[in-house]
Amino acid sequence: MRICVPVQDDRGLQAPVNPHFGSAPYFLIHDTDTGRSLLLPNGEEEHAHGQCHPLQSIASQEVDVVLCGGIGRRAIDLLQQAGLRVCLAPVGSADAALRAYTAGSLTQLDPADACQQHNCD
Repeated sequence: MRICVPVQDDRGLQAPVNPHFGSAPYFLIHDTDTGRSLLLPNGEEEHAHGQCHPLQSIASQEVDVVLCGGIGRRAIDLLQQAGLRVCLAPVGSADAALRAYTAGSLTQLDPADACQQHNCD
């Protein structure tokens, strides 16, 4: 399984989960089968709310799940239409979010759970 975690910096698994999916500087792609991680820059980091194209940066990575601190309605819709699960990640490191997902303790998000702005609470 390949999991995407939007992160704030390039510290790999120790990077903090970004509070909002679309404005994350990087996407950490973690393969649970191999234990390997890849860090991708988010080419869509600067955009108006609701105007990001979430699949452009991660489409080639065959991601199954996105773990994020917050996400807009349009992004949730687009990711789900592409067959990806979207789950709310806890505040903390990407590693902590991955462990929580593996343990089955994260909530799957739907469009009703979407942020209204980039500063999700």
